[in-house]
Amino acid sequence: MTKTGLVISALVVALAGVAAPWLWNSVRDITRPPLLVSAEVDNTTVGNYSHAFAAVIPPERVAELGPVGDYPSGGPPAPGAVKLEQLGTKITVEGASSRNVVITGMRARILAREPNLSGTIACIGAEGGGPTIRVGIDLDELDPTARVIEGRELGDRYFADNAITLADGETVVFQVEVRAGKAHYTWVLELDVVIDGKAQTIEVRPQDGPYEITGRADRYRSAFSWAGGHGDFEPVPANQEGGGCAG
Repeated sequence: MTKTGLVISALVVALAGVAAPWLWNSVRDITRPPLLVSAEVDNTTVGNYSHAFAAVIPPERVAELGPVGDYPSGGPPAPGAVKLEQLGTKITVEGASSRNVVITGMRARILAREPNLSGTIACIGAEGGGPTIRVGIDLDELDPTARVIEGRELGDRYFADNAITLADGETVVFQVEVRAGKAHYTWVLELDVVIDGKAQTIEVRPQDGPYEITGRADRYRSAFSWAGGHGDFEPVPANQEGGGCAG
């Protein structure tokens, strides 16, 4: 091979070394979304594990409530069970693009608003605490957006002073506490992001469908409570305010 040929070959190899990563990133950016987002219900971060049902479940059918051990974390698989007043969800967001990705907001988008469920209440308090850094959303607000949690109260909008930039492969996890008092809501989360300077909105929901939560009814027609230990649910007087459960 001549000296000129050697020079050309070396130049081709050098250009290929430079172009290959760029070509790989370009193809990957086209074939997959810039953010990989997953959501799962995780009630271990909120104040209680209580659920409500539209159906009236009498004491002789207490088995329909499901095992007490299923109430923490994702909640019981019992038909019609809806989380009461507070719902926790873990949102994992991973940067999956060579482009600049910035998360600038989070809010809830309500799909349905109905009266609070008032058939049966199953009361069960939480054991232990969750992470100290998390955000909260109140669905009863006109604009249910992510806010800083200050003690038991919701404070300023979290993203008013914060923006999260994600590099390729970098991950951020949000522990979101969602509250409801005035209604039975079906809803999803939305993330506001900026990708290469362009604003976008990404919808977030668990794999099994939209989130669901209900506020506390004034009265319930059937009520159960768990006293702790290894016992099961026990019937309690249902004609008390709020179903007899501690608020």
